[in-house]
Amino acid sequence: MKHRQLYSKLMNNKMAFLPNGEIALTTIYDIVQEQYPVLCDDGVLCKDICTQGANQPEWKHRVRTVLYQLKKQEVIEKSSRRGYWIVRSLSNLVTPRAFDLSTGNQEPRSFESITYRILRDTKLSRQLKHLHMNRCQICGSTIKLKSGKSYSEAHHIKPLGSSHRGPDTAENILILCPNHHVMCDYGAIELAASNLRVINGHKISNEYIRYHNENIFNNGV
Repeated sequence: MKHRQLYSKLMNNKMAFLPNGEIALTTIYDIVQEQYPVLCDDGVLCKDICTQGANQPEWKHRVRTVLYQLKKQEVIEKSSRRGYWIVRSLSNLVTPRAFDLSTGNQEPRSFESITYRILRDTKLSRQLKHLHMNRCQICGSTIKLKSGKSYSEAHHIKPLGSSHRGPDTAENILILCPNHHVMCDYGAIELAASNLRVINGHKISNEYIRYHNENIFNNGV
């Protein structure tokens, strides 16, 4: 059943695609549905599957179950606000360990390591990507996929995480290629409004650029 597959996938990746900070359950539903559209079957209702009897899709019940499981693992916690959850950083849980071979004539062995990057693809970010035609606002490049579509990523200049509490607004979002997204995330690049590709309908706030330069870039986060 699709809802069981969804449960398994969400438990395996610990919902690492969710943004850090406080987030509404309804938004979590939207993000999960964006990640796994095929597995989020609205036609299978909770009341037809289990004793909870809710008149809503069963996949949403599975999402809530995963949230409570992750709460036990101290990955996610309930917010004091009704209907909200707090997502914590997964860096301590998913940082891959290095494997070093000792000297000698051993045959090299391969190990699988997984690195999670938290990407948020909300309706707002998709609108901005479309507006920019998926072109990076720093270098102007885009990634062409085999399907013929192009790809870009939305970066929150002032991060959404609890230590920064940046807003999820257009003025705080840059559309970037993956390389420049990583550079901005880790403070490897200074931002200047005059060097950004701008387009009608999307204005970047100098307040958030200044925040990046003073708190992300200077601190090398």
